[in-house]
Amino acid sequence: MDMENAGFGVLSPLEAAVNSGYDAYSSRKAIEMKKGKAAGNVKLYSTVGAGPQKCMGPSALQIVDEITSICEENVQEADAIGEIGLDYHWGDTEEKRRMQRAAFSALIALAKELQKPVVIHSRQATAECIRMLDETKFGYGVMFHFFSGSLQEAMEIADRGWLISLPPLRGGKMGVAKAIELDFLAAETDAPYVGKTPLDVKKSIQMIADAKGIGFEEVEKKTSSNTKKLLG
Repeated sequence: MDMENAGFGVLSPLEAAVNSGYDAYSSRKAIEMKKGKAAGNVKLYSTVGAGPQKCMGPSALQIVDEITSICEENVQEADAIGEIGLDYHWGDTEEKRRMQRAAFSALIALAKELQKPVVIHSRQATAECIRMLDETKFGYGVMFHFFSGSLQEAMEIADRGWLISLPPLRGGKMGVAKAIELDFLAAETDAPYVGKTPLDVKKSIQMIADAKGIGFEEVEKKTSSNTKKLLG
């Protein structure tokens, strides 16, 4: 998820966007785009990470080493470590899941060392992601990107003061958007997989507003503020 693969909720007209890495190549690209002011007057946040679907084979820890090097060389430009996490849809064997957990654990440790927040990719593994973060007593901010867990898991995330980021999909998301306090919600596009451009975040904002029965502008301002607070 980057400016081509994602965008989080921000004030309109677009004033900020998140360009998030999911492997070494996209992480380097995110950093280069931030350094090069590729977004013009739009503030660009960049995150560096390796998605769990990239960390299922024997090269998983090598990928972690690459991500570590990118972060250490670009500490100021890396606003968060992510996306990282667990994906038990694609990790359909115990060996794949073991490698995902090893990579996730190492990247949580990296985020703690650098005192950076994390952006979590979790699919069919939300409870496990929560457990692993709890075990490390992680305290630098957490966003669950493209939240796909249960309402109970969403409540557990909010109870910890973490953010739940919702894409512009109403099926299965309206209940979470309605039940979770706005203080713990963010909006995203996951473009181009769901939304097509960062501005499609407006669809997610409207979905949250409709679920809560409140105005678009109130949700827009608060989800923007929540994301900016996380990323600094």
